Amino acid sequence: MGGAFQNGLMWVVYNDLEKNFQNFLEYVPLVSVHKKVYSQKLLQLMLQIGGYVDTAFKEMATYHSFDGNQKCEVIRKKLQLEKP
Repeated sequence: MGGAFQNGLMWVVYNDLEKNFQNFLEYVPLVSVHKKVYSQKLLQLMLQIGGYVDTAFKEMATYHSFDGNQKCEVIRKKLQLEKP
């Protein structure tokens, strides 16, 4: 792990997700009258963003430059428990 973070792929994916969300907001602005708006596109985007955040934090926690970071060590130990 850590390769996608190190080679910049995580940044590329982030920029793409951000652009997609901004495009969505052109059609459904983020205002209180839209609190209950349902959109399959928004649902898909939220699931992608949630998955990305999970993956991004795992990538960052295993990045070699953070080897001495105690909080990253805690995350790494938890990740080892999740492996099948």
